[in-house]
Amino acid sequence: MVTSSATGQVAHTDAWQAMILNSSDGNFWALASVLSVIGLACGLGIFYFIRRARLIEDTPTSRIRSAPQGHVEIIGRVKYLANEAITAPLTLLPCAWYYYKIEKQETVHTGKGSHTTWRTLEEKTSERAFVCIDETGQCLIDPRGAEVHTHGEDSWQGSSKWPAQSKPARQGFFSMGGSYRYTERRLNEHDTLYALGKFTTVDPNKAHGDISDEMRIILKLWKQDQDTLLKQFDANRDGSIDMDEWEAVRQAAQQQAYQQRLSRADKPAIHVLSKTDDFRRPYILSVNSQSSMANRYKLKALACVVGFVLLAPTALWMIIVRLSV
Repeated sequence: MVTSSATGQVAHTDAWQAMILNSSDGNFWALASVLSVIGLACGLGIFYFIRRARLIEDTPTSRIRSAPQGHVEIIGRVKYLANEAITAPLTLLPCAWYYYKIEKQETVHTGKGSHTTWRTLEEKTSERAFVCIDETGQCLIDPRGAEVHTHGEDSWQGSSKWPAQSKPARQGFFSMGGSYRYTERRLNEHDTLYALGKFTTVDPNKAHGDISDEMRIILKLWKQDQDTLLKQFDANRDGSIDMDEWEAVRQAAQQQAYQQRLSRADKPAIHVLSKTDDFRRPYILSVNSQSSMANRYKLKALACVVGFVLLAPTALWMIIVRLSV
C-alpha cells in the first residue's frame, strides 16, 4: 500500500523532473553550471579551511626574542609605532590599523524590473606598520597582505559621501538611514594580537655587510665630491690623488666604517612579521585566540561540506535527468 506521504514525494520529484525537461537549454545549462561550480568550490573549500585550521593548531606559539626565522605564531599586545597613533578616516578614532569602505545605494533597472544595490565608492586598508610586544621583546608588524580580524566593525548610514559625524550613531531597526553606507574596522592599542606570518630578524650590523662593504660605500660617496676629497687628502697639492694619498684615503674610510659599526653595536636586532611568499602559509592578524581562529575555519569547512553534499549531487542528478531523454 502506497502512503499519501510517499505519493506526495513521487509527485514532487516528478514535478522537478518535468521542470528540468521542459526548461530551455540555455536556462538549464546555466543553472546546472552554477550549481556545479558552487559545489566544486565548496569541495575545494573543505580542504582549504581544514588545512588552515590544522596549521593554526599545529604551529606552536613562539616568544618574540627566541622565535625562529620563518613561518611562526606569536601572541602579544598591539602598540603604536614610535608611540604615534594613526587616525581612522571615518570615525576619526586613534588606532594602529584600519579598514574602511564607503558605499552608495543605487537603483538598477533591468528588463525584469528594478532593484537596489550598494556600489563601493571608496575602500582602503592602512599599510603603516605597528608593533606587537610580549614579555620578551617587540616585533614590527607589516600589515600589508594580511587577513585581519578585529572586534567587529562600525557600520552606519548617512546622506553624504563622507559621514557628517565622526562617530556612528545608533540606528533603530526601522531607521531609513541614508543613501550612503560607511563601514570601518580597527585594531586598537593594547588589543591582544594573535599573529601568524613570516618572522624575520634584521641585525643592524649584518644589514650593512662586512667592513669591506661599508668601506666601498664610504669611498663611493667620497669620490662623488672630488673637491672635498682633494682638500682633505691631496697632501702635495698637485690636483690629484696619487698612490700614497689613496692609501691614506682607504685607511680613513676603514676607520670611519669601524666607527659606524661601533655606533650600531648597542642597537638591538629588529624583528619583523610580514606576509609569506608561500600561498599555502597564511598571514593572519587577529584579536581572537588561536583556538577561536581554528574553530572558525572548522565551521567554514563544515559549511562547505553541507554545500558540497547538497549542490554537487543535485547538479549531477539534473544532468542525468536531462540527458536521459
